[in-house]
Amino acid sequence: MQPKFEPTDDGLEIIDPIERNRCRLTTHKPVTPTPVDCDRIEYPVSSAVEITAEMLTLPIQSTVYVRNSEGSILDEIQPSEQRYLTHDKYILDISTSMKVYAELESSIQMYSDADRTYLSFEQPMPTIIGARSYHTRPASTITTTTEPTDVMNAVSAFGSALKTTTVERSYPTLRGHPPAIKLGTELHIPEKIEQSQTSVQLEVPPELSYIRVVAPLAYYLGASIVPGPEPKLVTDAGYVYSLALLLGFIWLSPVP
Repeated sequence: MQPKFEPTDDGLEIIDPIERNRCRLTTHKPVTPTPVDCDRIEYPVSSAVEITAEMLTLPIQSTVYVRNSEGSILDEIQPSEQRYLTHDKYILDISTSMKVYAELESSIQMYSDADRTYLSFEQPMPTIIGARSYHTRPASTITTTTEPTDVMNAVSAFGSALKTTTVERSYPTLRGHPPAIKLGTELHIPEKIEQSQTSVQLEVPPELSYIRVVAPLAYYLGASIVPGPEPKLVTDAGYVYSLALLLGFIWLSPVP
């Protein structure tokens, strides 16, 4: 369910299958998007391509945040403003119907009219385009029984919706909507759900009341939930933090 890039006669279209949105970037000439590793963009993206372009035209007036290669914001350009950036390596942070980043090394002339925002480069430049969905709805559904251990496994997959496991997950756009859950006769987690690879575990007694309360924390931390005699957070590095006080009202009097 990652954004897809499709070439058009005069650019490319980014398709978000989760939110069912499309973003058209006009390059004014045909381009051939070549898939590249998402790590080529400094910020979390779900898919990325490289193109060669002399201009990018956005379909609406957009605020563009300009960052340097270290990620620091250099400028914020409103649709009513014009700006010239001298030759350097830039990451352009563009918010449209999805989050889009463009990374290139060039001088850049930015300006807008009543309908569009224009980014003009000094010559045809290799440009990496990355995108991620705002992901405000479930991208998939997990089936589980009411057996506590099955529910633990289902909720442990919520972290798959995180776009990053760094501290930047505090930004809402970096936390996608977790998968939906429905009841069934057996546990089934679709293969397309890639569970986050963190070293965090939440140990709680195998009761639905405990699982329900730690579910948001499991999602935010990308943690797995496992059975344990008392609620605590455990990492592979040996760190242990008791959750008994946090869950005190349930620890002392579990909800039926």
